[in-house]
Amino acid sequence: MPTPEDVEKVRAAIQLKDESDRAKEKRWMTEQGRTHRTIVEIGSEWGDSTRAIATENSGIVYAVDLWADDMSWDNTGRYSRGGMVIGHRLEQFKNYVQGCNIEPMQMTSLEAAAIFAAKGVKFDMVFIDASHDYASVKEDILAWRPLLVEGGLLSGHDYTSWAGVKKAVDELVPEFTLPAASIWATTV
Repeated sequence: MPTPEDVEKVRAAIQLKDESDRAKEKRWMTEQGRTHRTIVEIGSEWGDSTRAIATENSGIVYAVDLWADDMSWDNTGRYSRGGMVIGHRLEQFKNYVQGCNIEPMQMTSLEAAAIFAAKGVKFDMVFIDASHDYASVKEDILAWRPLLVEGGLLSGHDYTSWAGVKKAVDELVPEFTLPAASIWATTV
C-alpha cells in the first residue's frame, strides 16, 4: 500500500490549477479508485493509469495486458505482434506499480473476462484502454459489461483520440459521459 506521503504527492500533482488533460484524467482515475473497491483495467501497458487508479484503492485492481515486448500499434489502433515475448515490459510495469494492490494478468482481455465470468467475479469498475480499433473495443465492452455489479462503472480511455473507440462507445454505451478529457464513463 502507498504511504501517506505518496498519496499526498499524487494529490498535489493532480490538483494543479492549470491542469493538463492527462492530469485531469489521472485525478478522475484516482477518485474512482478511491470510491470503487474491485476494479479491472483492460490494457495496462506501462502502468500509468493503473497506478493512478490503485493509489488510493482499498481493494484490488486487476491489470490485464499482454505486456509483449514485440508489440506495436498499427494505423487502426490495434496492437499487432509477432510471437509473444515475455520479458521486460511486464517487469517495468511491476516496478512502476510496486507498493499498490495490483494483480497483473498477462493474457488477452477476452481470456481474462472468461476466467472471471467462470468464477462468478463481479467488478465495481471496469476501465477499458487496450486495442483502440472498433472491433476490439466492441468486444471488450460486450465481454466486460456483464461482469459489473449493479451500479458499477463502465469506463475507458481515448474516446476523443481514436475513431474506433468513439464508434464502439457511441454504438454500445449511448448513455456515457466524458468526465475527464478523453475518458468515457457510465454507470450500469
